[in-house]
Amino acid sequence: MKTTCFVVLQGEAQFHDLNGPLPVLRKHQALMLPKGCFYSFSNDTEEPLVMLRFGAMEKNWKGDRLDPNGKPIPGRGHAPGAKPTVLIENVFFE
Repeated sequence: MKTTCFVVLQGEAQFHDLNGPLPVLRKHQALMLPKGCFYSFSNDTEEPLVMLRFGAMEKNWKGDRLDPNGKPIPGRGHAPGAKPTVLIENVFFE
């Protein structure tokens, strides 16, 4: 398990926890999530989302991700309903 912090540099991030949506994060806003917290996020706008993610993990943590029922979560983008990541060629954040 790990504690994670997200910082939005551009765009908007809509985070959800088990109780539903959290307030939308906009430019220069951050969210810290304690270890064991279930969350998801999406970009529901046309503007690209640029976000930093920091994490502090336990020394022997293997990186396994679990859903609220304790079942393994498939790797990035393989969960049911997940949308693929879209990379924009030759566009850089400044």
